[in-house]
Amino acid sequence: MSKKQSFLEGVATLTIATVIVKIIGAFFKIPLANIIGGVGMSYFSTAYDIFTPLYSIIVSGLGIAMARLIAESTAKRDICEEFAVLKSAKVFFFILGIVCSLLLYFCAMPLVKTIGNKAAYFSVLAIIPSILTSCISSIYRGYYQGKSNMRPTAISQVIEAVTKLFLGLGFAYFVKNKLMEDFYRTGNIFGNVFADEKQAELYTLRFSAAGAILGISISTIIGAVYVYFYYKKDRNKFNCPKIPKSLQRQTSRKLVSVGVPIALSTLVVSLSNLIDLVTVMNCLNIAVERNVDVIYSMYTGGIPNYITAADLPEYLFGSYSGLAHSIAMLIPSFATVLCVTAIPTVSETWEHGNIAKINEIVSMVLRITMIAVVPMGFALYLMSQHVLQFLYPLRVQESIVVSPILSIMGLNAIVISLSASINSVLQAIKREKTPLYLMVVGALIKVFINITLISKPEINIQGVPYGSLCCYIAVTLFGLISLQMGTGIKIDFMGIFIKPILCSVVTLGLTGLIYRKIPLANTPKLCVYMVLTALFYVFFVLFFGVIDKSDLNSLKINKNIIKTLEKCHIIR
Repeated sequence: MSKKQSFLEGVATLTIATVIVKIIGAFFKIPLANIIGGVGMSYFSTAYDIFTPLYSIIVSGLGIAMARLIAESTAKRDICEEFAVLKSAKVFFFILGIVCSLLLYFCAMPLVKTIGNKAAYFSVLAIIPSILTSCISSIYRGYYQGKSNMRPTAISQVIEAVTKLFLGLGFAYFVKNKLMEDFYRTGNIFGNVFADEKQAELYTLRFSAAGAILGISISTIIGAVYVYFYYKKDRNKFNCPKIPKSLQRQTSRKLVSVGVPIALSTLVVSLSNLIDLVTVMNCLNIAVERNVDVIYSMYTGGIPNYITAADLPEYLFGSYSGLAHSIAMLIPSFATVLCVTAIPTVSETWEHGNIAKINEIVSMVLRITMIAVVPMGFALYLMSQHVLQFLYPLRVQESIVVSPILSIMGLNAIVISLSASINSVLQAIKREKTPLYLMVVGALIKVFINITLISKPEINIQGVPYGSLCCYIAVTLFGLISLQMGTGIKIDFMGIFIKPILCSVVTLGLTGLIYRKIPLANTPKLCVYMVLTALFYVFFVLFFGVIDKSDLNSLKINKNIIKTLEKCHIIR
């Protein structure tokens, strides 16, 4: 049927797609933040963070479970069981999508009230169609991921990103301008009269954010249509075997028994954002009530004059979630590529009981995760202010507020990425309950730190990244211990952790010295810095032997390049 890819071919396919998607996503979120600002981004982020746990259950949870079961069936060459899993998934995912959509529809208003952001209600309604279409996409993406074919997932993600870019930004811009035109013409919006233009503009942001969310919902529909027809075209090439009812019942039970623990563990991971959503807004309200003047004094030049005490929690939360969080979470997205690609490979190898091969694959997953995310996390820690100025030239005030937050989130991104890779391996070797327990502990730590720090006026929104940092450090450390206990898996701490960190420190130290001497304006200066950092880092990674010859062969690097690197004693 579909052509199977090697582990690193799958990584390469999804990495390229992820880079494209994230670049397009940046072209979406950065202009969106410039259009609707901190307050508007609070509505957008509220809807997105409510949707994320449901999406995680469907895509990251049950999708991973399905990929694992398909991989196991493929390893046994049992085509009948393979299609029994697919049939079970179709029924289960469709029912789940309907139930979750109805649940969110009826709970939308109570949720936004609990969060303390009632104006986000329209954005929450606009995201509901995404639930069912995400379910449909996950059926076929999970199927092909289980067969180690990452192309349908990669292409559908790019299609969704392009559609979201044009429709999301188009709807947001159109709605905002149309409502402001109504205000200029009639002096009101939907019958609401406002004292001045700025207050009217603040009111339009709830609808503009909903327009952006609606664009996202339509993009998921188009992505689902693509992956469905990809399967239909592929399906016509062979005859589907008749599936015995007993096997169908067995695979249905297996999908639930494997999928529910994985779904719950990924739900708890995404609940990290939901914890922020619930605790941050409410704790900011408490901080404002305690001493709003202290907060205003912290951000001289960072809060517009028209932002009142009532609007301040939304402004601070939207600045954090719309600017800092959007940038920092680009880094763990590369780890997600490894997670998705590793599941079928690790599952299939584990099924055969090949411990030596498992060690090799697990080491590769963790090592590539560290190689990819450590320099980006450290660079973000050092250059947060410059990055914000570069990306959000129209949101200077919001950038002042979140620059210190983004620095800490650069470190957060590293441990979040590593914990995601560890959890994916645990799930693949049939320890799907372990990440659930770990994330429950991490979530409790996060809730405690959020409530303790953010409620203090002198800390407020600046306390957010510390809760996440402590949460994911605990999850990562205990995850590494769990990964080695009773599995035969051994962790090479020098090759996986020390060498990538050393390469990153040397690279950033060198490029930091060069950055100060570059006689250019901020924007081109930052671009030169990024290019130099990438080039130096690749050199040091090769020089210190962080990547070896087998990695390059797996990635199908040109043999002449490999021979040249060998002659120069850069790789072994």
